Amino acid sequence: MYKDLILTKFNQEMKLASGCTEVGCIAYAAAVAMKELSALPERILLSVSPNIYKNGLCVFVPGTHVRGFEIAAALGCVLQNPEKGLSLMEHSTPVQVDAAIALVKEGNITVNCQDTPELISIQVDLFQNGHHTVVSLHGSHTNITKIVVDDEIKYIKSSSQQDELPQTQLHSVPLEDLISFLISQDTSEFSFLIEAAQMNYKAAEAGFESKETSLTHSLRHLPTDLPYPYNVIQQAQLWTTAASEARMVGLPTPVMSITGSGNHGITNFLGMYTVAKTLEVSKEKIIRSLMISTALTIYIKEYTGRVTAYCGAALAPTSGVAAGTVYLLGGNFNQMMQAVQSVLGTFSGILCDGAKESCAYKINAAIASAIEFAFLAMDGVGVPLRNGIIGNSIKETLENLEKLNDPGMVETDHVVISLIQKNKIPLES
Repeated sequence: MYKDLILTKFNQEMKLASGCTEVGCIAYAAAVAMKELSALPERILLSVSPNIYKNGLCVFVPGTHVRGFEIAAALGCVLQNPEKGLSLMEHSTPVQVDAAIALVKEGNITVNCQDTPELISIQVDLFQNGHHTVVSLHGSHTNITKIVVDDEIKYIKSSSQQDELPQTQLHSVPLEDLISFLISQDTSEFSFLIEAAQMNYKAAEAGFESKETSLTHSLRHLPTDLPYPYNVIQQAQLWTTAASEARMVGLPTPVMSITGSGNHGITNFLGMYTVAKTLEVSKEKIIRSLMISTALTIYIKEYTGRVTAYCGAALAPTSGVAAGTVYLLGGNFNQMMQAVQSVLGTFSGILCDGAKESCAYKINAAIASAIEFAFLAMDGVGVPLRNGIIGNSIKETLENLEKLNDPGMVETDHVVISLIQKNKIPLES
């Protein structure tokens, strides 16, 4: 009954990405704009919404050892490969990176944070030898809405086409009905979820091999012969942290993102996969746990929005992993929701202060607690209902989270942006 909707939503929300999706979409839009020019631009103007600005300001761009929007836009212009989507920066060579850095050092790239309520809004203006190309992107990280060349509109989406996401939302289905359907559904059409997890597994391996992932290497030095269930927690922490840190320090390794975020994708796919593998369950159960986790991640993000004032990775995919872990432990829907409510009641106050290395620390802490909450739920323990922001049902809690983000934390977001702007690290760092 719900299979077509679920498959559509899964495929729509899963995207291959290299590096942080916020700098990735800047590079993507710049690469699209460069298709209309015959040479590298003399000047670049970037106008981005506050949440894009926050998430892209301080994160490393893959393969460059440089942070932020300027290098992302310059690299997109040099690469000129928009057909690669959000994974375009995976394919840069040292010569191309040097050319992008040289373009940045010319000092002709300007970044403006727009005063707009839009969550995802980007405009890239390229100027070259009297020519002017404009590319606008709205709604999601690859949704080009307008291309203008020398004041001539080359492409525009109609208002009915603006949002590339399907109009039917997963949360139109009662959550208990959705989980019940997933548990009874044949898993053969969902094997692509294992492929997504294995892709993110490779990103973690890149994190293990790199000398730049200090948190990952420190975690690997900790004792590994922990008793059950702490071995399950530790393995999930180690692998998700390694993959996240690899992205945040700019390793050019692709990951499968979800709901517009690579860190969400790492936490969801790799976190759930690692739990299932450590518990040594069957392939069918691995897939089913991934189905539950992925559905719940999308479900929660439909309430909170794709980008939030609080750390989305500490809430949505960790809730999914908590529910999926309860399933693997033989628990029921009420126990799943008890674990999810514990996650949401504990981590809703963690700020999103942009994409950068500390994201790996947040994921490390949140996924450990999410798995612990799953085990506690199997013992009947969790954050009580009507406790703080926790409502009398999961639906009420998600509605509360929606309000907490907007209007609740709008001003907080403005302050966070001003603080990270003050701390912006220069190109040479």
